[in-house]
Amino acid sequence: MPVRINLAAIDGGSNAIRLVIARAEPPRKIMILEAERYALRLGRHVFFDHQFDAPTITKAVKAFKHFRSLMDLYDVQTYRAVATSATREARNQRQFIDEIYKASRIRLEVIDPAEEARLVRCAVKASAAGKLSPRWIADLGGGSLEISRLQSGVLQESIALPFGTVRIMETFGISDVIAPEQIQLLRSYARSLLRRFLQRRDARQNDFAVTCGGNAEALALIANATSHGRMKTVDAETLRHLSRSLCALTIKERMRTFHIRKDRAEVIGIAAVILETVAQALGWQKLLVPGVGVREGILADLVRSLSKTNRARQARAHAEYLRESARRFAAKLMPDNRHAEKVAELAVSIFDQLQPVHKLGSHSRLTLELAALLHDLGHAVDLRSQERHSEYLVRHGDIPGLEPSRRNIMAHLIRWHGDADGLPSARTMQALSRKQQQHVQILLAVLRIAGALDWDRTQAVTRVRIRCNRKLARFDVRARRDCSVNLWTAQRRAVLFETVFDRKTSFVQVR
Repeated sequence: MPVRINLAAIDGGSNAIRLVIARAEPPRKIMILEAERYALRLGRHVFFDHQFDAPTITKAVKAFKHFRSLMDLYDVQTYRAVATSATREARNQRQFIDEIYKASRIRLEVIDPAEEARLVRCAVKASAAGKLSPRWIADLGGGSLEISRLQSGVLQESIALPFGTVRIMETFGISDVIAPEQIQLLRSYARSLLRRFLQRRDARQNDFAVTCGGNAEALALIANATSHGRMKTVDAETLRHLSRSLCALTIKERMRTFHIRKDRAEVIGIAAVILETVAQALGWQKLLVPGVGVREGILADLVRSLSKTNRARQARAHAEYLRESARRFAAKLMPDNRHAEKVAELAVSIFDQLQPVHKLGSHSRLTLELAALLHDLGHAVDLRSQERHSEYLVRHGDIPGLEPSRRNIMAHLIRWHGDADGLPSARTMQALSRKQQQHVQILLAVLRIAGALDWDRTQAVTRVRIRCNRKLARFDVRARRDCSVNLWTAQRRAVLFETVFDRKTSFVQVR
């Protein structure tokens, strides 16, 4: 990206709402400017009542108004705000989303579990920076647990289990100390869900998982986890001991002992039991905690999207620069270049209509257009061998921005565009790859027909519509006057077209 741009990502999770504002710099560097966590538990009561109560909506609106003020302060130019498990299950989600937008002008998007897991995978990939290729990625939230199984970086399976910390707390009525019988019930429930939904467990010795979510990060801090690159590492044995300790404490004791907030203290014991049980069932010996999640995945997505947009914008600007360079060069020799402009217009139209058949891209399209704009230059030198002179001028002329490989292909097209059935010699084609030679034949076939349709240089043809089936390409030509000679010339020059496209041709003037 040529300039810096400020981005924002909002994750409306079941246990809290989080905002991150970042600056994106070329090529894909992201610098965090602001990060906030609003302690609003959207999942409270939703997993049973299936709707947000009025106080929750009011608090959410307040949070998003605050986020909007921060986004305006940092001049955020693009953002994405998503909501996950709790909002997915709320019957009054439309009211919730509308009130947030009305108060903050932030559009909240409810995403499905697959998209949530994809965003987390994007965040992990960006964090690992190619140094780590995990087989498992787990994201534990307030409403669900998403698990992705990969092989050599390719997704094999992704599941979302209704096993989030807030959901479990309310389902099992856990309010303080977690009793041994409750722990056993949680473990049995987790194992049954894994057996039911995960098709292949294929546990390996010394396997590990990348684990995301606020609770996983908190557990890594409490356990004084070692570092694996930029990721904290918690081994399964440490997690088991920590799980027992956390479950035996009251909420106040957890807050005081581990210096954590109340909303975290309420669910962190449950999180430890869940992760310990899943690790044992799937053979994870270590849990790597990168400290990223949905928000970072959104940022990575936004930066990637901006990069693609910028590349497309640069490509369009470069194409326009080349067109203007070609037109300026032509104007020095041919002050009246209306014929070449018409041929270029027709050539591009034919190319576009036949794209499903030839499957060439925008690079070839521009090459064809430039060749059409410059194909007539030899007329200013000598009418008898104008193609040769045109080729020479294109090969050696001062056309700023025109790269050598494109110039070479254009020269081939211009040299042979006037023939009825001739092809560039094998000697001249040796400089081109086999793929380039095929492209030259396709573009030359199109250019010959486009040039023939304005053979009389009157620009009478206004439109060409191609009706194409497996055996025939019919050209319906609309013109301001009779153009039967042009159609006859096009039919003569269609020999190469019929060979390249494996179709007979027919040219018909229509009203």
